[in-house]
Amino acid sequence: MSAPGRYSQLCSARGEVQRAERARRNEQRISAAPLPGLWPKPSSEAASVPAALRRRQAAARRLPPLADGRRDPIAPPRHQVVLEVEVGKRTAWFYGLTRRQFIALCRRAGVARWMEDTRTFCVHVEDSAEMLAVAEHALRWRTVVTAVNR
Repeated sequence: MSAPGRYSQLCSARGEVQRAERARRNEQRISAAPLPGLWPKPSSEAASVPAALRRRQAAARRLPPLADGRRDPIAPPRHQVVLEVEVGKRTAWFYGLTRRQFIALCRRAGVARWMEDTRTFCVHVEDSAEMLAVAEHALRWRTVVTAVNR
C-alpha cells in the first residue's frame, strides 16, 4: 500500500473513533439530564388576558384616529419628537435628536454624508430636503425649520 493511501486510511479511522466518542458523550449527557415536569395549567384569568388584549387592539383598529394619531384611547400617548432644523447657505443643522435617532433618519433618507458637532448634527442642504420629508411624512415627527445666515 502506498503512503498516501495509508494516511487516508488512518485519518478515516481516526474520524470514526471521534464520531463514536462524541455519540457516547451525547448519550451520557441526555441520560443524565433531568426530564422536565409538566407545567401547571394557567388559570382562566391568565389565559384570557392575551385574548382580551387582542380583542381590544382589534376594536381600536376599527376606531377613527384620535387627534394625536393614536387609535386606542387607553394606550399611552406616543412621545412626540420635535425636530428643529436651521438651514444656512450650504449646511443644515439638526437639533433635538439623539445620535441613534439621527442615524436612523439618515439611513431611511439615504443620506451618507453627515457630521456630528457637540450638540447638533450637520448635513448638506441638498440632503436636508429629503431628510425633512422623511421626518415629517414617514416618521410623523414635528419639524420646525428656520433660515439662518451663517
